[in-house]
Amino acid sequence: MKILITGANGFIGSFLVRYFKEQGFQVNALIHKAYRAALPGVNYRQFDLQSFGSDIIPNDIDTVIHTAYIPYSKGGNSDSINLNSTKRLVDISRKKNIPNFIFLSSLSAKPEALSHYGQNKWQLQQIFDLNRELILRPGLVLGNGGLFQNMYNMIRNNKTIPLIGGGKQELQTLFIEDLAKAIQWAVEHQTHGIYTLAESKAISIKSFNEEIARLLNKKIFFPPLPYFVADIIFETIDKLNIKTKIGKENYLGLKQMKAEQVCDSEKTFNLKLRNYKESLKELI
Repeated sequence: MKILITGANGFIGSFLVRYFKEQGFQVNALIHKAYRAALPGVNYRQFDLQSFGSDIIPNDIDTVIHTAYIPYSKGGNSDSINLNSTKRLVDISRKKNIPNFIFLSSLSAKPEALSHYGQNKWQLQQIFDLNRELILRPGLVLGNGGLFQNMYNMIRNNKTIPLIGGGKQELQTLFIEDLAKAIQWAVEHQTHGIYTLAESKAISIKSFNEEIARLLNKKIFFPPLPYFVADIIFETIDKLNIKTKIGKENYLGLKQMKAEQVCDSEKTFNLKLRNYKESLKELI
């Protein structure tokens, strides 16, 4: 089968390129910048979300997996770029009768989202016809990259880590390989609709961080940081345009997190998901 992956040099996109190549798929990878470690046998093409023609999706493609996304930046127009480019990709895919189109959204995507990321992902979800396309809303994806990697690095490199609100916010995680397996099942069975994919049992951020520290054999002090103090800190960081590993967007997403009902992964994708402890053992 022939698949096309946008955002193929990102955290999730690059993993999917390698995974599907190893599974014997013919992989077309759309990248924004030159790829440093190109995989043999993968067809890489330069891709700009702001400008592309209908030839960006070959006529013989079986599946488009859309992971490309421009993060929010103050004063920028990332929201409109993400919206217009996704509409264009979906339109091209429909006109060419591509059997599968899979969009990677987020557990944080909701109309009342505090973060631009959650709001924009919700807007993007409205583009799709759930009778012909698939939206996946993964929880916090655990792998060598993304927000998890920043959280892991903080614990590895520090002895004291303040936890906003005492770390009581709930997390639902998803091991990146399980995400790839679910996508493969969806591709092979032409699954359509919208599914929230994550371990069903939520855990607190504090418990999650403590488990990482335990696996690293580190003693970490996790003092509570009141929300009103965190609000001041992140507002200041935002106003001064200071670059941090975990910024205001991450903070707003974490602040709003609560447990959600997820799909029956065994029934829908023939897959038993690993819990966060099993996933962390794989990664650390």
